[in-house]
Amino acid sequence: MGRLRLQPYLLIGHDIPMDSSADPIDSQQVEASQPLNDPVSKGLILTGTLMLGLPLLLSVVAIVFPSLLKVLLPECSLYKWTGIYCSGCGGTRMAKALLHGHIREAIGHNMFLFMMMPVYVVSALHFLIKGKTGRNLWPWRMRWYIWIFIILLGLVFSIIRNLDNPLGHWLAP
Repeated sequence: MGRLRLQPYLLIGHDIPMDSSADPIDSQQVEASQPLNDPVSKGLILTGTLMLGLPLLLSVVAIVFPSLLKVLLPECSLYKWTGIYCSGCGGTRMAKALLHGHIREAIGHNMFLFMMMPVYVVSALHFLIKGKTGRNLWPWRMRWYIWIFIILLGLVFSIIRNLDNPLGHWLAP
């Protein structure tokens, strides 16, 4: 039998095999209501939980035991050995500033990571929802070229923040 491509509001990014007598909405509801217990689904749930849980745990540690962060989060090895800022340099200071509600200061420490936080949170939620229900959270399929674009954006940010000009000094942590 043929494959029916459902509309995005029903089941985003999935192709469901359908026979000619089946109703697409009933098949979608049956598939979504069944829990997914395969290893891939469990791995997605674990990944999403860790992506959301570890930053929250570090936030609690930063508030309750601020001196413990120096042990848990060592300084950047790339900067320590070469003096070059990577795209993650200033991320810990950005997180501390956000915990205290200082958004402008957080942006000043690492604008790239600040702008990527929504992508990170949505990706973590995507893993959780995809692992639990089998549905995609993204309104489009996350293709490899989107991730390549984000990586290239990080590399360009790293290069610009190391330049000896006003823009480089402004982007440096």
